[in-house]
Amino acid sequence: MLLDLPGDLICDIWELGQLGVSEAMAIRAVSRGLYLATENVPFWHVVARVLHASVHPLPIPPFRALHSMSLVELKEICLKHHRIHDNLLQPKPVLREDKVLRPSHSSSVNRGIYHFAFLPGGRHVLIMSVVGRVTCMDIERKVSGYGDSEEGGVVGHVLASHQSKLKPLMWNFCADGEEVLIAVYGTVHESLGMQELQILRLTLPTDTSADTAKMEMLFTINVRLPYGGIDINSDRVIVIGSAEISSNDVLILLVNIPGKRCVFMDTGIHEGKTCINYDAFLVPDGSFILFSEGGTDAMVHIYNNIQAILDRHAQPVEAFRWHNARLSIPPDGTRRLDFAESCHIKDQHRWYTVHPWNTPNVLTKGLIPIFTTSEYNTEHGEEDGGTTKQRTVTHMWLDPLALATYMRKNETSTTPLVLRRVTFNIDLPISRSLDGQELIVPGYCGTHFVWIAPTQEGEDTGKMWLRTLPLATAPESMERVQDPVILSTDVDLSEVDALDLCEEMGIIALARREDLENEDRTRNVRLLYY
Repeated sequence: MLLDLPGDLICDIWELGQLGVSEAMAIRAVSRGLYLATENVPFWHVVARVLHASVHPLPIPPFRALHSMSLVELKEICLKHHRIHDNLLQPKPVLREDKVLRPSHSSSVNRGIYHFAFLPGGRHVLIMSVVGRVTCMDIERKVSGYGDSEEGGVVGHVLASHQSKLKPLMWNFCADGEEVLIAVYGTVHESLGMQELQILRLTLPTDTSADTAKMEMLFTINVRLPYGGIDINSDRVIVIGSAEISSNDVLILLVNIPGKRCVFMDTGIHEGKTCINYDAFLVPDGSFILFSEGGTDAMVHIYNNIQAILDRHAQPVEAFRWHNARLSIPPDGTRRLDFAESCHIKDQHRWYTVHPWNTPNVLTKGLIPIFTTSEYNTEHGEEDGGTTKQRTVTHMWLDPLALATYMRKNETSTTPLVLRRVTFNIDLPISRSLDGQELIVPGYCGTHFVWIAPTQEGEDTGKMWLRTLPLATAPESMERVQDPVILSTDVDLSEVDALDLCEEMGIIALARREDLENEDRTRNVRLLYY
């Protein structure tokens, strides 16, 4: 009988059988004896470990380890994980909660959001306001003084914030354990045309009941690169851009964060495109890649050795003067990638690449999600003689490390670049934000992506669609084929400027940039829990 077995043997059986929360709850309901036999840390640690090894991420902050969690914490994350994914398996998944993210004290965040992002684990979020304040919030804690609202509650305890005193143009961050490095680039004095790169460090508390975190400025660099992209890891940051939006000159600022040294480079790349079309990716092998989308293909440029460039050319950030520090350093290699061929659909209009999302995560092993899509909707006949418009989309994983190897070997095959692939149709046009960006994004963990489409073409309300992605690190035998699910709520499209997805917590975030002249528009971020 199971009750007669020692606790460690029960745990071994559970792990060997790869049993989950449903089985745990079922066996605990059989008798009081079985309930007590499984009401302990070792048992729930095994349940959590089994779930953590699955394709669905657990809502664990990056600075917490399973073995350090209490019984209450382990049960909470396992049950939360079960509720999220059991909901998605239902014929009609429901949104369980609708909350508003609002800071717990007076803050310039209330004046409008420039960008919003979840940190790994989903408990903490970063917000960049339109007036340059970087704020970290704990969304698991309600805000005192507001009480419950019609949306279901107000959350957003401010742990730390920093006023950067610039108008942000671009930013990125790297979360490594409890330490988060943040790179912010923006305009300091608009009338003088002065821009600045700021490097911040956020240290999160390992105690989730703590009221504060630490955010500090490490250093700043004055440089004029207002049009481009940014990437950051625990050691380096790279900013790609040009001095003027009409310029085709591709310039790079490469920074060594621990050493506080930098190099300002002219790549010599002139492709007839502005730097708005470029992304920069730091590769784990010490190289970095410039990725330029366009038409049915993409141009990729590589620098093989970042450290060699820094060792030879870097200067202290305090001595850096951007207007006379530019060096001419061309890429080590350039290749053209044809994504249309990778889609393997011949009877479509031409294809183009959708901007890649620079959100590599430990669950994706550093892979980058990227979409290609047909340029136009194509019409398909129906039985009644009518037609429906469909737009075909293919999702692929871009592996920076495989791409770097492919470029160095000068291979002709592109197979190392596309690890997994899924193709699907979207029947309605994808909604767009006020700045024209399509509202379709992958989650940080790379297990799902979400998009918003109007209920009917031309309407001002829409629905959210959620679809699983073929997990980059899963074996072929675990390939998942699942139709997209529609979440049961209407979205006012006029309120959505940005969209984000946190798979660990099961949250879709709808952010709206505020009208600073209209004080009645106070809602910044709406959190929808599925």
